[in-house]
Amino acid sequence: MVAAHAKLVVLRTAGLLHERSEEYFRKTRAARFGINEEKGQKLEDAIPTGYELKELWEKVKNEWGTVDGWYADKEAFVMGDVLSWADCVVAGDLIWMKVIWTEESELWKDFKGWHGGRWGNLLDKMEEYSQVN
Repeated sequence: MVAAHAKLVVLRTAGLLHERSEEYFRKTRAARFGINEEKGQKLEDAIPTGYELKELWEKVKNEWGTVDGWYADKEAFVMGDVLSWADCVVAGDLIWMKVIWTEESELWKDFKGWHGGRWGNLLDKMEEYSQVN
């Protein structure tokens, strides 16, 4: 995962997990982000807002600009017209963001249009690989 968007995705994930998974996830991520849930702090309380969100969003865009560079001058995927493991990893992150933020959110709408719409387009191209036959 690109480092800057971890706070925007990870901190929103816990509530969507199965109860036992959520307990472990909260404990380990609270430690990672310096959140003391025993004192009533929650992962969700650390989700950036306002100026912090705006500043972080610029970092996210810059980091994904690096990923965009991997795709520069390619047909569809990192290796051109051949699907690679790298594409699957990137698509996994994109799907996670889309699920966590929701398709209707301003975060997702903005993000998927970055870099000439590359991220929304990549998910569209990955659709044919999303079904098990």
